[in-house]
Amino acid sequence: MKKLLAVLMAAAIALPLVSCGILSGLKELGDTLDGIGGDGNFKYDQEYISKNLGDYWMVCKVTTYSEGKTTTGVVEQIRTDAGYFIKHDESDEGSLFIRKGEEYEIYTLGDGGVYEGTGAMLPAETIDSYAMGAMYYLSFATTMAGIGKESGTKTVAGRGCDVFTVNLVVYKQSIAVDKATGVCLESISEWSAGGKKEGVDFVCTKFETSGVKLPNYK
Repeated sequence: MKKLLAVLMAAAIALPLVSCGILSGLKELGDTLDGIGGDGNFKYDQEYISKNLGDYWMVCKVTTYSEGKTTTGVVEQIRTDAGYFIKHDESDEGSLFIRKGEEYEIYTLGDGGVYEGTGAMLPAETIDSYAMGAMYYLSFATTMAGIGKESGTKTVAGRGCDVFTVNLVVYKQSIAVDKATGVCLESISEWSAGGKKEGVDFVCTKFETSGVKLPNYK
């Protein structure tokens, strides 16, 4: 439990800082490099997402290319009015966070496949930030799309998306944003590190926004 709480706090604090730093640097290049700045009509900001995204169930394959090695994993996240379910790997049981007033209680998998409350509580702001961090491209990649170029449309996880690209000398990214909710459903990125190509791919294989339910809990 202590390890889980430490991870929660670290994710909530670190990810926004990292994202803001990268974005700040790219925006400073916007006046001189092709592919940055968009056409001024980008609408998929946090306000758009907040307005159009309610309950959701997202499953995403994550592939990382680093130092000549390829690693893959699967991230799953569910959100309803009652709380969140977050799972970072297929072998992970996941954690359930049930909202109770201005806090969330942490639930872990118990007997019979039912999640049970641990009594451990965290502020709602911490869990909301952690949930966004766990699916960081909800804010980071969508913001990246806002400074990229419109590059057509495609279908991801059965949903219509607008495609945006960022094309720099040392960094390239293609982002597919769900038209209905503004959520990034696919992010393919590549950059140079010590003369070697590295990158991270996020590809959603499931994204549902109706009939969504959390796992059984008591």
